[in-house]
Formats: sequence, structure tokens, C-alpha cells
Amino acid sequence: MTQRPASSPEIVPDIVYVHHGAARIYDTVVAIGDAGYSCRYLSGYYYFENGLPERLLRFVRARRILARLKRRYHPRLDPAIVERSFFLEAMMALEVAFPRLLPNFVVWRNRYIDFRAARRVRALRPRVVISCDTHSLKTFRTAKRLGTIAVLDQMSGHTATSRRVFEEEAALHPDLASAFPLPAKSLMRDRIAEAREADCVLAPSDYVRTSLIDAGVAPGRIHLLPYGADTEMFGREVELPTPPFRILYAGHIAPRKGIVYLLEAVRRIGRTDIELLLLGRIEGDGVWLEPYRGLFVHRPHLPHAKIPSVFRSAHVYVYPSLHEGSTVSIYEAMATGLPVVATANSGSVIRDGTDGFIVQIRDVGAMRERIVALLDDPALRARVGAAARKRAQEFTWDAYTKRLALILASLLK
Repeated sequence: MTQRPASSPEIVPDIVYVHHGAARIYDTVVAIGDAGYSCRYLSGYYYFENGLPERLLRFVRARRILARLKRRYHPRLDPAIVERSFFLEAMMALEVAFPRLLPNFVVWRNRYIDFRAARRVRALRPRVVISCDTHSLKTFRTAKRLGTIAVLDQMSGHTATSRRVFEEEAALHPDLASAFPLPAKSLMRDRIAEAREADCVLAPSDYVRTSLIDAGVAPGRIHLLPYGADTEMFGREVELPTPPFRILYAGHIAPRKGIVYLLEAVRRIGRTDIELLLLGRIEGDGVWLEPYRGLFVHRPHLPHAKIPSVFRSAHVYVYPSLHEGSTVSIYEAMATGLPVVATANSGSVIRDGTDGFIVQIRDVGAMRERIVALLDDPALRARVGAAARKRAQEFTWDAYTKRLALILASLLK
């Protein structure tokens, strides 16, 4: 079932944007409007203040459920442009609940998103359709027949690259092989085809750009479009963090994020005056974390409004991911004035040695060395943190909007 607000007439938008929903996506949809274009957003679930399900939940006083649903909301995103799909949300819930029983269910979920988007593009006939990787092939082929410009928003490194990285990781850690599921061959084919079919591909980082070129996308069709951060919300307050020396990681806690290598680096540091804080949801049963109990403190997911205070309590931010697009949390850490240690595969905008440090994936020694240097040298920490804060000013959501507007204008000449 797809629900559209009753107030939204069936007018032709400049742009149709397709994704099931996430905080970064909402910022992009808002940016499209700020750039001066009308937009229709095809989502999974999105919170409508006056929607029927939301009113029923308020009536039965289901406050906790409503609080979770409100995470799927952006104060500046006009609900009149959103088409939400409860059927898609049910498919995503099944995928999460039964990952082992339905190992290839993601293929069918993506095909449904693609089918739905293609149908709506055919009906609306926008000037541009922007769809995210994994579910865009049919949509782009429909767009081509209509003369609509097809833009792929490549949120992470290409699947072909992730498959290589995950195969390597499964060979190195056979006990964790189940944490690195390889994409189905049909999904691989579709993702290579959709990247080549697009008139233009938006890449948030050099890592993603390189993975697209490796997959056969012509470099001239790739536009680099880094993300942004709310530099006011994440600005460092006057108070400096207090001991112990706190290393922060925020995001999904899973082997694919390189957490094992961060834990090994902390183990090798072997000091009692440090604390590793893992902020986020642990994927799966978390059994792989058992050998490292006592090396970290875990805090589950927090409302976004409470996260800046956690960042301000840290001394350094570490993001050891094996495969990424360009995680927004690194931009937020930089905006806070935190020195960042990240892998090259994290897709950050950090300049190594200036506003942070870049290490190669799996390089525990290098990660440990950078953390210890920041631990033992407060002056270095202050210098790199100040440079990170200054660098973050170049990557606000306003800056993202201006970059996106230039790309759209060039496509629509």
C-alpha cells in the first residue's frame, strides 16, 4: 500500500527522488527544494503528524512506538511531497527479522522499490529521477524511454568492490564469515548495469568514485558530491572533555565496520587511562564481541538531538570501516572539533596529517600509533581538532545544496 497526502495534487515535479528512507536522504530531498526544484519523494515509512496510523497510536498512548517513528522525520521536509509505502516497510521488517531464513529477500525488496519507482516515473514524467544504488535499473530504463534524466545516488562503494573486500575478510576471519554475506549474482548484475545506465552518478567520496570506475562507469559521468553536517548543532562547547581519554565510534556495530581492528588496537595500547565508547546498535547476536568484553563501553542508539553531547565528551573519533560511502558521523565529529582516525575506505574528507589521520583497512598497528600520538600529545590533539573544525565549515548542508544545484543545472541545460 502506498499512501500520498490528500493535499498533494498530481502535478509534474522537476525531480523524483527514490529511497526507502534515512536521515541523510531527508537532507538531500530538502536540498533539492532549497536548490529551487520541485520534488516528489518516494519513501518507505515516513512520519506524518496527522497520518491515520500516527493518530491511532496517539489515541492508544503508544508513546514509545511514536518516539521511534518520529526518527523517520525531518522538520524541513514538506510531507505533501512524500509518498510513503507501508508494503515496502513490511518487506524491510521481514528482511531484518528473518535474515537467515530469507537470505536473498533483499533482491525482491529492491525489485519492488524499482518497480514502484518506474511506475511512478512513467505517470509523473519528471525532468530528472534520482534513485539510490541497489534498486534503480528498471527505473532508469523507463526514464530513458521518456527522455527523463537518470541520476544514480551511489550511497556506498560499488557492490563489486564490497564483494572483493568481504571475500578477503571472510578468508582472514572464517569464524566471522557469516557476517560478510556476499550479494546474490543477480543483484551484482543489476548494480553494475544501473551504474552504467545512469546519465550521471553522484559519488560522496573518492573511495566511491574509484569503485565506480572499477565497475566500468566512465569517469566523466561521475560527480563528486560530499555530504554535510550541522556545524552549529555539533559545535564544540567551551567545556573540554574530562578524563579518561575517550575514543568514540558511532554507527552500526558490526564486523564489516572494522570494529574488530579497533578493539585489537585498544587491546595493544594496553592502558587503563583510556575508554572506548561504542555508540549504536549491535548487529546480530554480538557473540563476536565476547572476547573483547572489558575493552569497551556500549551505549545503544540515541535520539539525534542527544548525540552532540556524546561527541563533545570524546577526545578522538575513530571510524575503522572496511567498506563505506562517506559516513556523516565523520563530518559531525570534525564539526565538533574532534581529531579523526579513519580508514581510507570510510570515504571521509579528511586530509591525512592535517585535520585527521587516514590508515589502511586492517592496519591495527597504524591505528594504534595514531591513537597513542593523540593521547600523549595534547597540543597535537588541539591542532588537529581545530583544523578539523575549520575543514567541516566547507561541508555544511548549505554547501551540499550549492554543489547539488550546480550539478542539476549542468544536467538540465
